[in-house]
Amino acid sequence: MMDRIFPHNFTTNADINGQSTLFEFTSMNIKVLQLFQVYFSLPDQKQRIRFHMQKDKDGQFRVTDKHRLPAGIEIPEQQLAAAIINEHPGL
Repeated sequence: MMDRIFPHNFTTNADINGQSTLFEFTSMNIKVLQLFQVYFSLPDQKQRIRFHMQKDKDGQFRVTDKHRLPAGIEIPEQQLAAAIINEHPGL
């Protein structure tokens, strides 16, 4: 039986406005690497914030719903996209 990496849930840290923040990635497809729900919390808030990252027509992962993010929050989109790819080598 061959080992194969499937899309899976994972976490990574990235900075938001100079503070290290934990991002939780939930895969929305168990066969194809294409869409993740991503959750994070700001230090001064208990409620988790959710947004989506999806592979675009060029094969790059992008935040699809930036309107859901609080004003003044700069999501490190390229760093999070790289985390998806690094977590799933060969997919």
